[in-house]
Amino acid sequence: AVTKYAKRILGDVVSGMSADFEAIPGKGLQCTVQGVEGYMEQAPMTSEITRHLYYTPSTSLMSTEDQTRVGQPSRVYKVLIGNRDWMVANGLTVIEEVEVDIQTFEQLGQTVVLCAIDGILVGAIAIADTVKEEAAMAVQALQDSGLIVILLTGDNRRTAKAIAEQVGIRSDNVYAEVLPSHKKNKVIKLQEEGYKVAMVGDG
Repeated sequence: AVTKYAKRILGDVVSGMSADFEAIPGKGLQCTVQGVEGYMEQAPMTSEITRHLYYTPSTSLMSTEDQTRVGQPSRVYKVLIGNRDWMVANGLTVIEEVEVDIQTFEQLGQTVVLCAIDGILVGAIAIADTVKEEAAMAVQALQDSGLIVILLTGDNRRTAKAIAEQVGIRSDNVYAEVLPSHKKNKVIKLQEEGYKVAMVGDG
């Protein structure tokens, strides 16, 4: 979805190259990117793009030297993409302006992904899973049959709570910010407490 959105906004633009890719489950990713100077200058700075950029759009991340090195090897940028914890772990400060945006989106049930380039927090992307219309009915049917429905997710607490409210899951049955490797442990713990557990995921 993010890739399709970027292509729609940027149009027919040649992508750069990435290397040194590393993904940390539950946190984010890091990589280096190069060959993007051309479309960084040509990208349309519409309000749809700039409303959640945390640097002045007229101020390029490239130096004058970068912009004038025609035919020369392009500069390599270090890119970080992930949640607030990932940014802090890499030495970035999540300023109040950004935190306000994050909380606003999370209360709407959206997951916020932050983006940083060369140590500068440059923007935020809000991603929302669409709750199916029949989800609330399914949860209600399970609860009416005597089953306990639990939401076990890696999303932050605000987002998880918002989604739970939409489908009718009690707040005390919501477990948020659970790393993929820890979800199995939660299931085992419930089994040890005497529960028979059936798990449904999107993976």
